[in-house]
Amino acid sequence: MSSLYDTAVSFFNETVKKIFEPLQSLLRRACTIIGIYQPYFLEFYESKYGSTHPKLFSGTFEEAKAEASNTGKLLLVYIHSDRDQRFCSELLSNKLVIEVLDSNFIVFIEYHKGPHMRRLINITNALLLPHVSIMACKTPTETRIIDRIEGFVDYDKFISILVNAVDNADGPISSLESSRKLREEQDEEFRKAVEIDSMKMMEKENDVRRRNTQAAIKKEKEEKIKRIVHRRKQLAVEHKHLEAKGNTKIRVRLPTGHSIESLFDEDDTIEKVYQWVEASEYMEDKDDSIKIPYDFVLSIPHPSQALSNKSQTLKDANLVPNASILLTSLCDDSDED
Repeated sequence: MSSLYDTAVSFFNETVKKIFEPLQSLLRRACTIIGIYQPYFLEFYESKYGSTHPKLFSGTFEEAKAEASNTGKLLLVYIHSDRDQRFCSELLSNKLVIEVLDSNFIVFIEYHKGPHMRRLINITNALLLPHVSIMACKTPTETRIIDRIEGFVDYDKFISILVNAVDNADGPISSLESSRKLREEQDEEFRKAVEIDSMKMMEKENDVRRRNTQAAIKKEKEEKIKRIVHRRKQLAVEHKHLEAKGNTKIRVRLPTGHSIESLFDEDDTIEKVYQWVEASEYMEDKDDSIKIPYDFVLSIPHPSQALSNKSQTLKDANLVPNASILLTSLCDDSDED
Protein backbone atom coordinates (compact mmCIF):
# COMPACT_ATOMS: atom_id res chain seq x y z
CA MET A 1 0.00 0.00 0.00
CA SER A 2 2.86 2.36 0.90
CA SER A 3 4.60 1.56 -2.37
CA LEU A 4 1.44 2.37 -4.33
CA TYR A 5 1.12 5.67 -2.46
CA ASP A 6 4.75 6.62 -3.18
CA THR A 7 4.28 5.82 -6.86
CA ALA A 8 1.16 8.00 -7.06
CA VAL A 9 2.89 10.91 -5.32
CA SER A 10 5.91 10.61 -7.62
CA PHE A 11 3.68 10.50 -10.70
CA PHE A 12 1.76 13.57 -9.50
CA ASN A 13 4.96 15.55 -8.84
CA GLU A 14 6.43 14.70 -12.25
CA THR A 15 3.17 15.59 -14.01
CA VAL A 16 2.88 18.93 -12.24
CA LYS A 17 6.53 19.66 -13.03
CA LYS A 18 6.03 18.94 -16.74
CA ILE A 19 2.98 21.18 -16.86
CA PHE A 20 4.24 24.17 -14.90
CA GLU A 21 7.87 24.36 -16.07
CA PRO A 22 6.87 25.38 -19.65
CA LEU A 23 4.37 27.85 -18.21
CA GLN A 24 7.09 29.34 -16.05
CA SER A 25 9.37 29.64 -19.09
CA LEU A 26 6.61 31.37 -21.07
CA LEU A 27 6.01 33.76 -18.18
CA ARG A 28 9.69 34.68 -18.09
CA ARG A 29 9.74 35.25 -21.84
CA ALA A 30 6.65 37.45 -21.64
CA CYS A 31 8.21 39.48 -18.88
CA THR A 32 11.36 40.11 -20.91
CA ILE A 33 9.31 41.11 -23.96
CA ILE A 34 7.31 43.75 -22.10
CA GLY A 35 10.43 45.02 -20.37
CA ILE A 36 10.20 43.43 -16.90
CA TYR A 37 13.76 42.08 -16.60
CA GLN A 38 14.18 41.25 -12.94
CA PRO A 39 14.36 38.80 -11.43
CA TYR A 40 13.70 36.63 -14.46
CA PHE A 41 16.33 37.78 -16.97
CA LEU A 42 19.37 37.23 -14.75
CA GLU A 43 18.06 33.77 -13.81
CA PHE A 44 17.37 33.01 -17.48
CA TYR A 45 20.82 34.23 -18.57
CA GLU A 46 22.65 32.15 -15.95
CA SER A 47 20.63 29.06 -16.84
CA LYS A 48 22.03 29.29 -20.39
CA TYR A 49 25.56 30.63 -19.90
CA GLY A 50 26.44 30.10 -16.25
CA SER A 51 27.04 32.50 -13.39
CA THR A 52 30.43 33.75 -14.63
CA HIS A 53 29.61 37.04 -16.29
CA PRO A 54 29.94 40.80 -15.75
CA LYS A 55 27.41 42.77 -13.72
CA LEU A 56 24.30 43.03 -15.89
CA PHE A 57 22.20 46.15 -15.47
CA SER A 58 18.72 45.20 -14.31
CA GLY A 59 16.73 48.27 -15.37
CA THR A 60 15.57 49.79 -18.64
CA PHE A 61 17.77 51.31 -21.32
CA GLU A 62 16.89 54.84 -20.15
CA GLU A 63 17.82 53.90 -16.58
CA ALA A 64 21.09 52.39 -17.83
CA LYS A 65 22.00 55.71 -19.51
CA ALA A 66 21.23 57.56 -16.28
CA GLU A 67 23.37 55.12 -14.29
CA ALA A 68 26.28 55.54 -16.71
CA SER A 69 25.96 59.33 -16.50
CA ASN A 70 25.83 59.30 -12.69
CA THR A 71 28.75 56.90 -12.22
CA GLY A 72 30.95 58.36 -14.97
CA LYS A 73 31.21 54.95 -16.61
CA LEU A 74 30.73 54.07 -20.25
CA LEU A 75 27.57 52.27 -21.34
CA LEU A 76 27.99 49.01 -23.25
CA VAL A 77 24.81 48.03 -25.09
CA TYR A 78 24.67 44.45 -26.37
CA ILE A 79 21.89 43.36 -28.77
CA HIS A 80 21.72 39.59 -28.95
CA SER A 81 21.27 37.25 -31.93
CA ASP A 82 20.07 33.68 -31.50
CA ARG A 83 22.17 32.69 -34.51
CA ASP A 84 25.43 33.38 -32.67
CA GLN A 85 25.72 32.54 -28.96
CA ARG A 86 29.50 33.02 -28.73
CA PHE A 87 29.36 36.59 -27.46
CA CYS A 88 27.63 35.45 -24.27
CA SER A 89 29.20 32.00 -24.00
CA GLU A 90 32.81 33.02 -24.77
CA LEU A 91 33.51 36.74 -24.43
CA LEU A 92 31.27 37.72 -21.51
CA SER A 93 32.48 34.73 -19.50
CA ASN A 94 36.17 35.66 -19.84
CA LYS A 95 37.70 36.84 -16.56
CA LEU A 96 39.72 39.72 -18.03
CA VAL A 97 36.70 40.91 -20.02
CA ILE A 98 34.59 40.76 -16.85
CA GLU A 99 37.20 42.76 -14.92
CA VAL A 100 37.38 45.48 -17.58
CA LEU A 101 33.59 45.69 -17.92
CA ASP A 102 32.83 45.73 -14.18
CA SER A 103 35.40 48.47 -13.58
CA ASN A 104 34.55 50.78 -16.45
CA PHE A 105 31.17 49.95 -17.97
CA ILE A 106 27.48 49.66 -17.30
CA VAL A 107 26.47 46.55 -19.25
CA PHE A 108 22.98 46.57 -20.73
CA ILE A 109 21.76 43.50 -22.66
CA GLU A 110 18.78 43.35 -25.01
CA TYR A 111 18.33 39.62 -25.44
CA HIS A 112 14.85 38.79 -26.73
CA LYS A 113 13.22 39.91 -29.97
CA GLY A 114 10.40 42.39 -29.59
CA PRO A 115 9.57 46.11 -29.62
CA HIS A 116 12.35 46.96 -27.16
CA MET A 117 14.98 45.30 -29.37
CA ARG A 118 13.63 46.98 -32.51
CA ARG A 119 13.75 50.38 -30.79
CA LEU A 120 17.31 49.79 -29.63
CA ILE A 121 18.37 48.68 -33.12
CA ASN A 122 17.03 51.98 -34.47
CA ILE A 123 18.74 54.02 -31.75
CA THR A 124 22.14 52.38 -32.27
CA ASN A 125 21.69 52.07 -36.03
CA ALA A 126 22.77 48.43 -35.75
CA LEU A 127 23.53 46.85 -39.12
CA LEU A 128 24.29 43.31 -38.02
CA LEU A 129 23.46 41.20 -34.97
CA PRO A 130 24.95 40.52 -32.52
CA HIS A 131 25.72 44.20 -32.08
CA VAL A 132 27.64 46.21 -29.47
CA SER A 133 27.52 49.97 -29.06
CA ILE A 134 29.80 51.71 -26.58
CA MET A 135 28.25 55.00 -25.47
CA ALA A 136 29.55 57.97 -23.54
CA CYS A 137 26.70 59.48 -21.51
CA LYS A 138 27.37 63.06 -20.45
CA THR A 139 23.74 63.22 -19.32
CA PRO A 140 20.91 60.70 -19.79
CA THR A 141 19.82 62.66 -22.87
CA GLU A 142 23.23 63.76 -24.19
CA THR A 143 24.97 60.60 -25.40
CA ARG A 144 27.34 59.66 -28.19
CA ILE A 145 28.25 56.28 -29.64
CA ILE A 146 32.03 56.24 -29.53
CA ASP A 147 32.58 52.74 -30.91
CA ARG A 148 30.56 49.84 -32.26
CA ILE A 149 30.89 46.18 -33.17
CA GLU A 150 28.83 44.60 -35.93
CA GLY A 151 28.70 40.80 -35.60
CA PHE A 152 31.03 38.62 -33.56
CA VAL A 153 34.67 39.55 -32.96
CA ASP A 154 37.42 37.50 -31.37
CA TYR A 155 38.75 38.02 -27.84
CA ASP A 156 41.78 40.14 -28.79
CA LYS A 157 39.72 42.51 -30.91
CA PHE A 158 37.05 42.87 -28.21
CA ILE A 159 39.57 43.64 -25.45
CA SER A 160 41.32 46.14 -27.74
CA ILE A 161 38.05 47.97 -28.40
CA LEU A 162 37.16 48.07 -24.68
CA VAL A 163 40.58 49.31 -23.59
CA ASN A 164 40.69 51.91 -26.35
CA ALA A 165 37.25 53.18 -25.34
CA VAL A 166 38.32 53.47 -21.69
CA ASP A 167 41.56 55.28 -22.62
CA ASN A 168 39.66 57.84 -24.69
CA ALA A 169 36.79 58.29 -22.26
CA ASP A 170 38.63 60.85 -20.12
CA GLY A 171 38.32 63.53 -22.82
CA PRO A 172 35.13 65.32 -23.85
CA ILE A 173 32.51 63.55 -25.91
CA SER A 174 33.38 65.65 -28.94
CA SER A 175 36.94 64.29 -28.77
CA LEU A 176 35.62 60.74 -28.65
CA GLU A 177 33.40 61.48 -31.61
CA SER A 178 36.44 62.80 -33.49
CA SER A 179 38.30 59.59 -32.73
CA ARG A 180 35.38 57.56 -34.02
CA LYS A 181 35.22 59.65 -37.20
CA LEU A 182 38.97 59.28 -37.66
CA ARG A 183 38.64 55.51 -37.37
CA GLU A 184 35.78 55.56 -39.88
CA GLU A 185 37.90 57.63 -42.27
CA GLN A 186 40.77 55.18 -41.87
CA ASP A 187 38.40 52.27 -42.55
CA GLU A 188 37.12 54.07 -45.65
CA GLU A 189 40.68 54.72 -46.86
CA PHE A 190 41.48 51.05 -46.33
CA ARG A 191 38.35 50.03 -48.25
CA LYS A 192 39.30 52.31 -51.13
CA ALA A 193 42.86 50.95 -51.14
CA VAL A 194 41.53 47.39 -51.31
CA GLU A 195 39.18 48.43 -54.12
CA ILE A 196 42.05 50.06 -56.06
CA ASP A 197 44.21 46.95 -55.60
CA SER A 198 41.34 44.79 -56.83
CA MET A 199 40.89 47.00 -59.90
CA LYS A 200 44.62 46.87 -60.64
CA MET A 201 44.58 43.10 -60.32
CA MET A 202 41.55 42.90 -62.62
CA GLU A 203 43.23 45.19 -65.18
CA LYS A 204 46.36 43.05 -65.03
CA GLU A 205 44.34 39.88 -65.60
CA ASN A 206 42.45 41.54 -68.47
CA ASP A 207 45.76 42.67 -70.00
CA VAL A 208 47.12 39.11 -69.81
CA ARG A 209 43.94 37.76 -71.42
CA ARG A 210 44.12 40.45 -74.12
CA ARG A 211 47.75 39.63 -74.93
CA ASN A 212 46.98 35.91 -75.01
CA THR A 213 44.03 36.54 -77.34
CA GLN A 214 46.15 38.73 -79.63
CA ALA A 215 48.89 36.10 -79.67
CA ALA A 216 46.35 33.40 -80.53
CA ILE A 217 44.89 35.53 -83.35
CA LYS A 218 48.37 36.27 -84.69
CA LYS A 219 49.30 32.59 -84.61
CA GLU A 220 46.06 31.65 -86.36
CA LYS A 221 46.77 34.25 -89.09
CA GLU A 222 50.29 32.95 -89.55
CA GLU A 223 49.03 29.37 -89.86
CA LYS A 224 46.38 30.49 -92.36
CA ILE A 225 48.97 32.33 -94.48
CA LYS A 226 51.24 29.27 -94.44
CA ARG A 227 48.38 27.14 -95.76
CA ILE A 228 47.59 29.71 -98.48
CA VAL A 229 51.25 29.93 -99.58
CA HIS A 230 51.56 26.14 -99.64
CA ARG A 231 48.43 25.80 -101.79
CA ARG A 232 49.55 28.55 -104.18
CA LYS A 233 52.93 26.93 -104.66
CA GLN A 234 51.17 23.68 -105.52
CA LEU A 235 48.98 25.56 -108.04
CA ALA A 236 52.14 27.12 -109.55
CA VAL A 237 53.61 23.64 -110.07
CA GLU A 238 50.39 22.49 -111.77
CA HIS A 239 50.29 25.54 -114.07
CA LYS A 240 53.95 25.02 -114.95
CA HIS A 241 53.01 21.92 -116.94
CA LEU A 242 50.05 23.59 -118.68
CA GLU A 243 50.51 25.53 -121.91
CA ALA A 244 48.82 28.91 -121.95
CA LYS A 245 46.48 28.69 -124.92
CA GLY A 246 42.92 29.55 -125.84
CA ASN A 247 40.75 32.10 -127.56
CA THR A 248 40.30 34.41 -124.60
CA LYS A 249 42.88 36.85 -123.25
CA ILE A 250 42.49 37.81 -119.62
CA ARG A 251 44.41 40.73 -118.17
CA VAL A 252 44.37 41.34 -114.41
CA ARG A 253 45.38 44.69 -112.94
CA LEU A 254 46.89 44.44 -109.41
CA PRO A 255 46.56 47.02 -106.59
CA THR A 256 50.27 47.87 -107.05
CA GLY A 257 49.65 49.03 -110.63
CA HIS A 258 51.30 45.98 -112.20
CA SER A 259 49.39 43.64 -114.48
CA ILE A 260 49.44 39.94 -115.34
CA GLU A 261 47.83 38.26 -118.35
CA SER A 262 47.26 34.81 -119.85
CA LEU A 263 45.17 32.90 -122.40
CA PHE A 264 42.14 30.79 -121.49
CA ASP A 265 39.46 28.81 -123.31
CA GLU A 266 36.02 30.35 -123.35
CA ASP A 267 34.72 27.27 -121.51
CA ASP A 268 37.18 27.69 -118.64
CA THR A 269 35.59 28.75 -115.35
CA ILE A 270 36.10 31.85 -113.25
CA GLU A 271 37.57 29.46 -110.62
CA LYS A 272 40.46 28.66 -113.01
CA VAL A 273 41.21 32.38 -113.40
CA TYR A 274 41.31 32.76 -109.59
CA GLN A 275 43.71 29.80 -109.32
CA TRP A 276 45.96 31.24 -112.04
CA VAL A 277 46.08 34.60 -110.24
CA GLU A 278 46.99 32.91 -106.95
CA ALA A 279 49.73 30.83 -108.59
CA SER A 280 51.21 33.72 -110.58
CA GLU A 281 53.34 34.97 -107.67
CA TYR A 282 55.19 31.63 -107.49
CA MET A 283 55.64 30.81 -111.20
CA GLU A 284 59.23 30.52 -112.44
CA ASP A 285 58.93 33.20 -115.12
CA LYS A 286 57.05 35.67 -112.95
CA ASP A 287 58.08 39.25 -112.29
CA ASP A 288 59.51 39.73 -108.77
CA SER A 289 57.27 42.78 -108.34
CA ILE A 290 54.16 40.60 -108.57
CA LYS A 291 52.57 40.27 -105.13
CA ILE A 292 49.14 38.72 -104.75
CA PRO A 293 47.14 39.52 -101.58
CA TYR A 294 46.23 36.54 -99.40
CA ASP A 295 42.55 37.40 -99.77
CA PHE A 296 41.12 39.17 -102.80
CA VAL A 297 38.21 39.47 -105.21
CA LEU A 298 38.17 39.85 -109.01
CA SER A 299 35.74 42.20 -110.70
CA ILE A 300 35.01 43.81 -114.05
CA PRO A 301 35.08 47.62 -114.08
CA HIS A 302 32.33 48.37 -116.64
CA PRO A 303 29.75 47.78 -115.35
CA SER A 304 31.32 47.27 -111.93
CA GLN A 305 30.55 43.71 -110.93
CA ALA A 306 32.37 41.18 -108.75
CA LEU A 307 33.15 37.81 -110.32
CA SER A 308 31.84 35.86 -107.35
CA ASN A 309 30.23 32.92 -109.22
CA LYS A 310 33.37 30.85 -109.67
CA SER A 311 31.56 28.01 -111.46
CA GLN A 312 30.53 30.35 -114.30
CA THR A 313 32.38 30.05 -117.64
CA LEU A 314 34.26 32.94 -119.20
CA LYS A 315 31.80 32.94 -122.06
CA ASP A 316 28.78 33.16 -119.75
CA ALA A 317 30.51 35.94 -117.83
CA ASN A 318 30.96 37.93 -121.08
CA LEU A 319 34.75 37.87 -120.80
CA VAL A 320 35.29 36.51 -124.35
CA PRO A 321 37.38 37.23 -126.45
CA ASN A 322 39.31 39.43 -124.02
CA ALA A 323 38.71 41.20 -120.75
CA SER A 324 40.41 43.52 -118.31
CA ILE A 325 39.80 42.51 -114.70
CA LEU A 326 40.55 44.40 -111.46
CA LEU A 327 41.97 42.65 -108.38
CA THR A 328 40.86 44.19 -105.07
CA SER A 329 42.58 43.17 -101.84
CA LEU A 330 40.36 42.12 -98.93
CA CYS A 331 43.26 42.00 -96.44
CA ASP A 332 44.07 44.53 -93.74
CA ASP A 333 47.53 46.07 -93.55
CA SER A 334 48.81 43.49 -91.04
CA ASP A 335 47.92 40.65 -93.40
CA GLU A 336 49.97 42.23 -96.19
CA ASP A 337 53.17 42.36 -94.06
